[in-house]
This record gives sequence, C-alpha cells and structure tokens, in this order.
Amino acid sequence: MGLKVVETYKIDDSSSAIIAKEGMNAVSYGVLVRVVTQKISENETSVRFLTKRRLATNVFAEGDFSQPFFWNLEGKLK
Repeated sequence: MGLKVVETYKIDDSSSAIIAKEGMNAVSYGVLVRVVTQKISENETSVRFLTKRRLATNVFAEGDFSQPFFWNLEGKLK
C-alpha cells in the first residue's frame, strides 16, 4: 500500500489506534491514515479507517486506502 506506520497506541482496554502516512512524491504531498480498532465481543471487532490528504488541494494523493487495508487484514485473519 505504500504506507509507513509512524505510531501505534492503546486508547483503552478494548481500543487501539494506528497512525500511518504515505510520504511526499513527485505528484503528491502525501496522506495521513488513522485506523482505530475496538473489540466489541470475543468474536467481533470494529475497525474504523480515516484517510486525509496532507494538502487539501492535492488531487493526486490516494484518497482511500481502506479497501487494500481490509483485503490485507482479511487475508491475515483466514
């Protein structure tokens, strides 16, 4: 996906967060990504995914990393 994890932390006993970024390149100023996981039950976890372009007018930045992230996560959980 081209993302680099810059920080991971526990929010509380059932929630954690991952902060990642895609760096600047020839056509983009980069993207910031935040993933929050929250344990709902023993067999259920909620995952929220937020992406934000580092510069609002940066039309070339990848705007949504969620689909490849969830494909990768699904593959690891099988």
